[in-house]
Amino acid sequence: MRKTILILMLLAMLPPNPVLCENTTEIRLNVVKTLQMALRPVDIAVALNGRRVFALTEAGSLLIYSPDGRLEGSVQLGEGTDIIKATPRDDVLLVGNSREKTLRIITLDMIQEIDTSGLPVKGPMDAPFEIVVFSDFECPSCAELATVLDQLTVEYPEQVKVVFMNYPLRSHRHSRAAAAAALAAGRQGRFWEFHDALFDNHDRLSPQKIDEIAQDLKLDTARLKREMSHPEVTAALNRDASAVARLGISGTPTVFVNGKILRNHSMKSFQALIGRQTAGAEKK
Repeated sequence: MRKTILILMLLAMLPPNPVLCENTTEIRLNVVKTLQMALRPVDIAVALNGRRVFALTEAGSLLIYSPDGRLEGSVQLGEGTDIIKATPRDDVLLVGNSREKTLRIITLDMIQEIDTSGLPVKGPMDAPFEIVVFSDFECPSCAELATVLDQLTVEYPEQVKVVFMNYPLRSHRHSRAAAAAALAAGRQGRFWEFHDALFDNHDRLSPQKIDEIAQDLKLDTARLKREMSHPEVTAALNRDASAVARLGISGTPTVFVNGKILRNHSMKSFQALIGRQTAGAEKK
């Protein structure tokens, strides 16, 4: 009885029509962008990391969009496919077919076009395997990867070239200065030596350590300091930053092999990939 009385008292305290009260928050609808599709969409999904939007059409085509609405590509999943679900990875989807009563786990091999002209390169320019690495000189995992990539160029001197791109993280105080210093050292023909020395000291970088590296390599230190802010060095860093944004890169190291992202950066992973693709090419 007491519970009933308490409930009635609480109900009596509520406004007579809470849904239509005068202080209702105003909600306005803003259409940011409308994507015109040739075929009717039957399902949509957004990658959990926010990097891609997927639209499934009535004909079974999967359309892949960037977050700003740019069509990146499409792939045919087959008629009757009517369900797509995102996963934690933007290259893995769950795909359902109600007609056939099937559920498939699919991976998307996104081949990215990366302009590498004018970037630091180690290995022959016409090497069949182009490894593009986005790296940070204060990143421990990047330092480990640098050793692996160096071994690869030794083991596969005619097959592999490594292209370096800077992605200095904001959380690392000295990584952008280190990146500028490495590019300035490149203007004296010593990029890769400076690159190696920076990674050897990734856990103790500072302006003093950068100066020390320049002196140890017998560089023109006055010129190096001056050219760290050279317009061409700044433009190179900005170009790399634009590529990071376009590709949706969120961490370091990030590696692409012939345009396809590689998530396992172990020596065995690189060797297996090179071995598989070489064997496939020989069969053709």
